[in-house]
Formats: sequence, structure tokens, C-alpha cells
Amino acid sequence: MAIAPITGSHIRRTAWDITFSLALGGLAGSYYWFYYHKPLIAKREDYYASLAKQKEELDA
Repeated sequence: MAIAPITGSHIRRTAWDITFSLALGGLAGSYYWFYYHKPLIAKREDYYASLAKQKEELDA
């Protein structure tokens, strides 16, 4: 009795790898954006706002 050949496994594995990679990349990108980038930008914006406020107080 012969064993039936496995067909389509390469295509399924490739599709799984691409899907998993995109999902993992999306999660990593979201983590970077919301937990590193946005707080860094907020800190910078707060700093420049405080500088503008100090300048405004000195000019007044």
C-alpha cells in the first residue's frame, strides 16, 4: 500500500509564514508607535510648550 503524496504543503506553509510575519510586524509596529514614539513626541511637545510659555512671560 503506497502512501499518498502530500500536496499543497509548500503553499500552505508559505501562506502561514507570510501571514504570521505580517501580523507580528504589525504588532511590533503598533507597540513601537504607542509605547515609544508617541510618549517621546508628547514629551518633546511639552518641552517646547514650556519654552513658548517662558518666552511669552518674558516678553510680557
